Amino acid sequence: MTTATRTTIPELASLLRPALLRLTRIVRNQRVDLSVTLTQLSAMWTLEKRGPMSAGELANFERVQPPSMTKVLANLEEEAGQRTAALAVNFEFGFMKSETYIRINKGVLVIVLFNSFLDGSGRSNYVTREFFYRAD
Repeated sequence: MTTATRTTIPELASLLRPALLRLTRIVRNQRVDLSVTLTQLSAMWTLEKRGPMSAGELANFERVQPPSMTKVLANLEEEAGQRTAALAVNFEFGFMKSETYIRINKGVLVIVLFNSFLDGSGRSNYVTREFFYRAD
């Protein structure tokens, strides 16, 4: 039988850091669509979850310097002008809202699903991205 031990926040952080670094490395290596950086994805997800905020507030929340966040947002705006969704569909199921975006990027069909729970069940909202390409 194991007994519970009390761990301080700094000790817990030092235990979690290596695992999080490994996980980040794995996620970076498995990404197919490199047109959006992990920093940009994080900023977009924060805005999706927290709602509108200034660049300074977003930089503070993401723990980056304001000039860095300004650059991230400028790059997102530039890319948004170059890429548009070929199809955007929104569904409301009462307990959940699902937004689906489909586009073709460099010959790859990209399907992105944003799922938000509206029922107060405490379930986490999530994003799913799928990539399809022709195997000749």
